[in-house]
Amino acid sequence: MVTHISTRYFCLLLPNKDICRKLLNKIKTFLNDKLKLELNIKSRYYPSKFGLNFCGYIIKENKITLRRRFVKNINRKIKSPNFDLLTFKGHLIHANSNNFIVSILRKILEVDGIVKVIYLTSKFEDTSIKKTIEDEINRMV
Repeated sequence: MVTHISTRYFCLLLPNKDICRKLLNKIKTFLNDKLKLELNIKSRYYPSKFGLNFCGYIIKENKITLRRRFVKNINRKIKSPNFDLLTFKGHLIHANSNNFIVSILRKILEVDGIVKVIYLTSKFEDTSIKKTIEDEINRMV
């Protein structure tokens, strides 16, 4: 009789390959001995330079960036008349994305004018975004 166990994922971020190998062996032993489970044969370790692709972000040692697909989707949606950056705020603020936010606001500024951009920047708490948009507005006026 085969019982289906739902798949669960977990990820460990470790400093080097040796620690990763040791811990992977301990995890395999624990799962096999105590829970009578096995890891998927695809379970392995990856160098941290690739980053971890998780929940729309690429997570690396020193920064969290947005996934390319997410950036492409926002750039495509900017062109629609009912685009609202605030719907993406929750996702954007958790990544190192200030430059991207500023570039989006510049595009909106070209399309929708200054009032909407000032409204949007007031909703972001980051002062560097506000300062950059103020500079951009002063440059255009």
